[in-house]
Amino acid sequence: VLDIKMMKENNFNAVRMAHYPHHSRFYELCDEYGLYVVDEANIESHAIGYEPHQTLANNPTFKEAHLQRVIRMVERDKNHTSIIIWSLGNEAGNGVNMFAAYDWVKERDSARPVQYERTIAYQTNNGVEWNTDIICPMYAPFELMEQFVGQNPNRPLIQCEYEHAMGNSLGNFKEYWDLIRSNPRMQGGFIWDWMDQGLYKEVGGKRVIAYGGDFGDENIPSDNNFCINGLIQQDGTPNPHLYEAKQVQQSIHIKWIDKEAQLIEIYNEYDFQDLSDFWLDIQILADGGVLSSRSIDVNVEAGERKEIQLDILAFDEYLNDERFEFHLNFTFRTKKQIGLLEVNTIVAQEQLTINERKEKAVQFPIIKNKRISLKLIEKKEALVFKYHNGQIVFPKNGLSFNSYIIDDKELIVEGLEPNFWRAPTDNDYGAKLPQKLQVWKNPMENFQQQSFDYQQINQHQYELAICGTIINGLVQLKLVYNIFSTGKIHIQYSMNPKHNELPMLPRFGLKMKIPKSFNQLEWFGRGLHESYWDRKASALVGNYEATVKDQLHPYIRPQETGNKTDVRWFEIRNGSEQGLKIESNELFNFSALHFDIEDLDGGILKTQTHAADLKERDFTNVCIDFQQMGVGGNNSWGATALKEYLLPCQDYSVGFWLNAS
Repeated sequence: VLDIKMMKENNFNAVRMAHYPHHSRFYELCDEYGLYVVDEANIESHAIGYEPHQTLANNPTFKEAHLQRVIRMVERDKNHTSIIIWSLGNEAGNGVNMFAAYDWVKERDSARPVQYERTIAYQTNNGVEWNTDIICPMYAPFELMEQFVGQNPNRPLIQCEYEHAMGNSLGNFKEYWDLIRSNPRMQGGFIWDWMDQGLYKEVGGKRVIAYGGDFGDENIPSDNNFCINGLIQQDGTPNPHLYEAKQVQQSIHIKWIDKEAQLIEIYNEYDFQDLSDFWLDIQILADGGVLSSRSIDVNVEAGERKEIQLDILAFDEYLNDERFEFHLNFTFRTKKQIGLLEVNTIVAQEQLTINERKEKAVQFPIIKNKRISLKLIEKKEALVFKYHNGQIVFPKNGLSFNSYIIDDKELIVEGLEPNFWRAPTDNDYGAKLPQKLQVWKNPMENFQQQSFDYQQINQHQYELAICGTIINGLVQLKLVYNIFSTGKIHIQYSMNPKHNELPMLPRFGLKMKIPKSFNQLEWFGRGLHESYWDRKASALVGNYEATVKDQLHPYIRPQETGNKTDVRWFEIRNGSEQGLKIESNELFNFSALHFDIEDLDGGILKTQTHAADLKERDFTNVCIDFQQMGVGGNNSWGATALKEYLLPCQDYSVGFWLNAS
């Protein structure tokens, strides 16, 4: 019941019984609470091969074995109303035995469609055999989905598996559903998988969530953590990508019809349910903070669209106000208990922009207070910039400062350093990116400085420009610092590759270490949970607060985590409310963890690591990025993120402000 409740809360309406019939009680619960079910026969033989001369599905000796499994499934489960589709099996090839199984089911139960994935001839021209009523591929990319529906005008497409949710995954899920909703014969799919298949175990004296490779010695065959591929963990804890699935799969949608006229459209995508059982909460946000809110009663019939006038909110004056960003948040929640959904359960949310954020050119401050000034003390090995309440120190042989003191407090442990690497995700390993992109892991080890130039702009400002190369001179890096007498610093960071054959970048940004006591976060960007370039639909723009400790999501096998996207600024403070604020005129990413990137990195070939093995460091590691490549999710055995979410090796530049607060 708890699984079904959680599925309903997260906008799932169907479950596939992969790869065999399940306990009868589950079907009874699906009948009672309303989940569509694909019941699947206990047939899988793909290790033998798929070719007609290989597969058992085409060997008459095994005809009875195939038929009996299908017959027993249908006869046992035929009276469950939740079952809407029969599946002949999983990855078992196709042939005369499956033809016979299809014919038997259609003769016995003509009301329900029958599906079988291996009717698709992947090895030839992707044609689809006759013995399936539904085109049900596995992990089909967008172009293949379009090809299938184009070639088969009389059959719908429902992927029997897609969006492999292994580790930090489920990228481009919104793009999948944008395509699905664009064609009425594309009707969704079944995410693999629902739950991480891990077990508690003592490993090395610690209680960890164990997976393949933790049972027996190195001679025991294992797929390592390949079964750790769920939307939720083994104890029901959501993985962050569950929130993305809920958002994209929701059945209520809102868009602007006319922003100036405050006219929106609400589309009720439910097939059988109107919206009378839901409250609509509307908030207007100014720079991420709630300015006003209202709950209204709006009904839209199933499958219908309705235009709504938002005259209840007087935001006319904000439409052209460039000083702030304004958003509208819409939330639909239940008025009463509906089945397993409790009162006030959120079933849909949407965010609309009132005024577009305008990126502004960098404008350096004009400081009029003549009593404060910026002094430069040049030493043999460093430049020391002193201002009224602190100092900043730049070694002459590096790219960054190594000391930033405000009010006698050292604010950094290790200064800003160019950063191109992320702890590989499971999808990264599947695409062999730790090997292919290895050149970006520690490129600063062979940094060669080319120039170190500084000049005084006025009594309140110095400019320091540092250039150098990495990767044997193939990439030039440049950092330009404008340092002000208030202690504020503007940093312009750029890279210029001199070689067009270098691989893409995992990320482009900077990192620094600050004292661990700086553990309170506030930011204006997407949140509250982690988000990525290709997985951020569920993370609405707002003003959020959290602790650094909460930023680590304990993926069962540690990997990249904690990123925030579309950030305008963030601040990180200690218990004394002293802190650092980083902001930009461009949208950027950041993360802050009590762990170094190396702590979450499983190595080139993925070592046997566990979340319980992680030990917090005595610093806070802060990453500030122009961008990080997407996490992907099409599969975990070769696919990268979509092309539009990759970072080719090319010129990049990004600017930040850093200021003590």
